[in-house]
Amino acid sequence: MSLRTDYTGSMDAKLAQARQAGRDWVTVDNLTNIQTGMATAATQGNRVFTLTYAATFQPSDLRLEGPLWQAYQSGISEGLTSEDIMQNEVTIKLNTSDTLSTSVDLDFDFCG
Repeated sequence: MSLRTDYTGSMDAKLAQARQAGRDWVTVDNLTNIQTGMATAATQGNRVFTLTYAATFQPSDLRLEGPLWQAYQSGISEGLTSEDIMQNEVTIKLNTSDTLSTSVDLDFDFCG
């Protein structure tokens, strides 16, 4: 074992945890909210819309927009794909527009 191995091992575990948290953010934490938001947009005839929900995994660390955010974002993408939302239909953005809350914007575009 070396310091590098110790560092990489703990980082890999944290990134895997963030990725799983991103999947859960879609499929467990916000599935009903996303379904409701999409249904509301559809009844209003909106094909381009944004849904915003609080980030649930280490929001202050996600604000750094480094590997932890990338892993979380990847998990969100996987969660959306598991619900038949294709990557070309949604853009996932970290919303840090204020200093108090950290949320995730799902920018949907069903025009294409």
